[in-house]
Amino acid sequence: MVSSQSQSNIDRSNMLKILIRVSTVVLAIFFFANLAQGLYLFSISNLLNFHMLLAAGYYYKKRKNIDRAAVIALFSYYPTFITAIFEGGLENTSFIWTFIFPPIAIYLLGLRYGLIHIVLMLGTIALTYLTALFAGISTHYTPLFLSSSLLPLSWRAC
Repeated sequence: MVSSQSQSNIDRSNMLKILIRVSTVVLAIFFFANLAQGLYLFSISNLLNFHMLLAAGYYYKKRKNIDRAAVIALFSYYPTFITAIFEGGLENTSFIWTFIFPPIAIYLLGLRYGLIHIVLMLGTIALTYLTALFAGISTHYTPLFLSSSLLPLSWRAC
């Protein structure tokens, strides 16, 4: 019989494996789609994310370090969110991912470290946007849209 703690680790491990595999395929598709549409900044971001997910897969499969693989996999989303502020993505759907990040972060890392990652993500996006705003760099989203898009990220953190 499997204890609830080891079952939880098995579930977490399977979720991480699925996340890494699905995300690498999706990022490869988005890389070529963004490249074809001339969204070069997003293409570079997708390529960076792809390589970070390969590193997460390496730590997961070869080193059997699930915690480090989960952290790397979650950090791979950061470049996409930062790039979304400037590019918007395909059909302006980039910030839909703010609904997905919090539950994955909490599930993979636990409540404490998951919340830390959510706060880091909020801070990273806000800092990037404020830097662009005060530096006079044109962004794709309006301040109202960005603040309303960040609401699900902060709401899920509560």
